[in-house]
Amino acid sequence: MRSLNTFNDIVPKDINNICLKLWDNGIKATVVGGIVRDFFNGSDKLNDWDFEIRFIDPSQVDLEHRIQEIFPEIQSLGFGVFRYNLSENVQLEFSLPRTEDFNILIDQIHDHPLSHKDVEIQLDHRFSYLESFARRDLTINAIGIEFNKDKWTLVDPFFGLKDLEERISKNCSDNFSFDPVRYLRAIRFEILFDLKRSVQLDDLMKKMNLALTTDHYLLYESMKAGFFPFMKKLFNSIDHHKVSFPESWEELRFLQKIDLPKTFLIADQILLHSVFKTKLNLSDLGKLERFLKLRRGRAKHYLIGKELFNKIVAIDWDQKVMELTKLSWSQKINHQDFIEYVEYHKHFDSWTIEEEQGLIIQFDEHKIFQLWRSYFPRALEGKELFEKNQSKENVEPNQRTPVSYTHLTLPTTPY
Repeated sequence: MRSLNTFNDIVPKDINNICLKLWDNGIKATVVGGIVRDFFNGSDKLNDWDFEIRFIDPSQVDLEHRIQEIFPEIQSLGFGVFRYNLSENVQLEFSLPRTEDFNILIDQIHDHPLSHKDVEIQLDHRFSYLESFARRDLTINAIGIEFNKDKWTLVDPFFGLKDLEERISKNCSDNFSFDPVRYLRAIRFEILFDLKRSVQLDDLMKKMNLALTTDHYLLYESMKAGFFPFMKKLFNSIDHHKVSFPESWEELRFLQKIDLPKTFLIADQILLHSVFKTKLNLSDLGKLERFLKLRRGRAKHYLIGKELFNKIVAIDWDQKVMELTKLSWSQKINHQDFIEYVEYHKHFDSWTIEEEQGLIIQFDEHKIFQLWRSYFPRALEGKELFEKNQSKENVEPNQRTPVSYTHLTLPTTPY
């Protein structure tokens, strides 16, 4: 675990200057959430700088108006949250301390499902850290580092640093159960940080109801967790807790049986990985395709690609090309192997460059595939020679277009 003494060394100068400007204007900023957790966990990728802000003098009022005076270009996102664009790639988020209230009792959730937005928020810069951090999901995400002019001070009301060190997944308060997205987030962080769930948190998860949770949050949390382990653990947890969940999720049950490792990929590549690394049928792949919000037909497209890919990587291309090069033109275009190879090219030319690169990166057989590509590149040559040969009088009509294709790669031998 890192020492707090080194935090100042990793804070970018521009961010430190903003904190100092706020301090000089009577506002203290506290870094919260992921940055703090990841810093103590040893990560060097510290993005998404989120701050909770308070007046240094508790008697002052209207913090929202004051921060907009200090930074006229700051963007208000509502509910006491502001976004400041430090640069083209760096955004800072400032939020007022808040508490959350719900209109039902925790034991009523089973019969009255809540959505992520069914909450009443109260904003007040005078809320203590114990009060405002209680709204956070896990203790490891409820650690802050407060800027105090010339030093940074640890804020850890729920002992999240200890839980992070001991790899324990623990809730900040019983309010955890009211927000169904927290169920998904708990699973995500348990996977990412190899956390063991506390008994108290497990009991609270049993009280939850996920029925109104949208696919948006399921997709977001699963992608952040590495997708395949997340989906497996999600359905295992749902079965364990016997909680309600959206009916549409039932068609994703097949993912509970997939034992692939964490895979941090975009949606298209997750589908590609599922096609090439599992034996899922077209029906299940189509369900995954819909969940990932991909264009209809991508699953079938990749399944065809898998079949052709397996054929391609089983061929000695140096030998095959040498054999075909020796053939005359009419022999080539009637040769069954050559006709088949043209079909390979037609299919993989329908893949985007990004899809093909994803295929090459993910699979061990890519060297053979790349060798094939060296003979059948995306930008083919030989069109003019093909048309010249096809127009010769001694070429029979049935030899002119045995395949609906107008480009060649292999060297040709004119008559």
